[in-house]
Amino acid sequence: MRRKQIDVEVERMVGGGGLGVLVSMASLGVALALKRGGSTDLTSVGSIDPVSPEIEALIRELHGIAVKELACFTPHELDEAIALYTAHLKAAGYTVTAGADN
Repeated sequence: MRRKQIDVEVERMVGGGGLGVLVSMASLGVALALKRGGSTDLTSVGSIDPVSPEIEALIRELHGIAVKELACFTPHELDEAIALYTAHLKAAGYTVTAGADN
């Protein structure tokens, strides 16, 4: 994915607000696990602040969708997805310590 294309896509994704950020977080974790050949199982949902059962259920649902979608990606497509999710989270103000830059 070219840089300009990523920039346009990130701008669209940032407009999604909190739900878009949750999708990128879930998808980035899955993409990294698939790239490394590790398990994609979600064993827990943790946070500094307590997470409501509704939010935990949403995170688990998003994780499951991401696993289904990303499992068929080629290694190159996973790299592109990792770059996109990382750029989106950074644009949304998050610090990403694993992803396209690492």
